[in-house]
Amino acid sequence: MLLMVDDPNSPDDLECDLRLDRQKRLERRVQVTRTLSPYRPISDTERAHIVETLKRTGIRYKTLISLIPSSFSDITMQIVKGWVNGTTKTARPEHIECVTSILAGLPDAADTQSPFSQAALDASHNARVNPSPVPAKPKKTATVIEPEPITKDRKLVLADPAIVMPRKSDLQGPRVFPNLSNERLPRKPKWKSSPTTSPQVLAYPDIYRMIDEETFDCLHAEVQRTRVSPSLMIKRFKSAPPSLPARRISEWMRLVTRSGEIKLIEWVLRAYAILPDAH
Repeated sequence: MLLMVDDPNSPDDLECDLRLDRQKRLERRVQVTRTLSPYRPISDTERAHIVETLKRTGIRYKTLISLIPSSFSDITMQIVKGWVNGTTKTARPEHIECVTSILAGLPDAADTQSPFSQAALDASHNARVNPSPVPAKPKKTATVIEPEPITKDRKLVLADPAIVMPRKSDLQGPRVFPNLSNERLPRKPKWKSSPTTSPQVLAYPDIYRMIDEETFDCLHAEVQRTRVSPSLMIKRFKSAPPSLPARRISEWMRLVTRSGEIKLIEWVLRAYAILPDAH
């Protein structure tokens, strides 16, 4: 008579061990204040429902994750993407329930008047990620209130309070000769309006503004007229603001950066207007 002995290296046991190990690593990495349920397979019906709801609402993954409560901080954008594309076959039941309940409460993507439309959700997300700083109380003896620091790309950017508008007498060094040939002239991309407004513009409209189509066209026209690159123009004006790198002007012209300080934008346009036409 043969005795059946469980094989500790069977595929089912190995898969169970891998799941337990992954759960332990997740609990160490994420601070979770609730008991974690074991993983279970995601049904085709659940996956199809999540995919269909994402299409209906048009919500972005990043915005969806920002709506998830802090008690479910272990739900990441990669996890949801894995459900959708089928690379992730299992999930915790409460994870599925949390995401589907949030998606169920969102309106259709075409409902632009709803406060939960895509534009409103994106604006709400930006406000949470980049909250407006609380204005500091001025000292009793102070007569000038310094501009508040603004958070951008996790770096503190302070509006330059000492920008001096350029004059022709500010030109220094040798005469500004055109340094751009036809081949080196910046390529002008097709204008596209920005779908969102910069958090800096929303928080400080008197300091920052969006790069509009008129400013975009003017920058390209001035570089075309003078054949002078932004880097050479910055070097020749002794009044060039320290907070204005030449690459920032190039980013405006390539629509990489869609906003900037009002004074810096005005400084660039005036500086180029001083330069003569290329001969």
